[in-house]
Amino acid sequence: MQIEGIGRIGGFGGSNPIGGIGSRWITAPAQGTTQLTGAVDQGDTRSFGSYLREALAEVNRLQQEADAQAEALALGQVQDLHQVTVAMARAEIALQLTVAVRNRVLEAYAEISRMQV
Repeated sequence: MQIEGIGRIGGFGGSNPIGGIGSRWITAPAQGTTQLTGAVDQGDTRSFGSYLREALAEVNRLQQEADAQAEALALGQVQDLHQVTVAMARAEIALQLTVAVRNRVLEAYAEISRMQV
């Protein structure tokens, strides 16, 4: 029994709520290779590590900004308490998101390590 390869898989038909996916085609030639053709953005070649470093640097910056605002408040240098509250809330939310992402990554790693090969 011989199974033929898939010729082309395209968009989902109709209007596609996810921009740009409908214009891409995945081809699977008979040789067993798969390649992505169509409108692919080749301009951004940054690694996952660089994205992670930027995100952690932003979280660190927000924490430092909140600390500076709190220190200025304690010294009586802040006229607007709202700015301090907003800076602290931003830092707290960013840290909570970072911890949640870390937990999900650790859960995924644990799940992968439990897989039998």
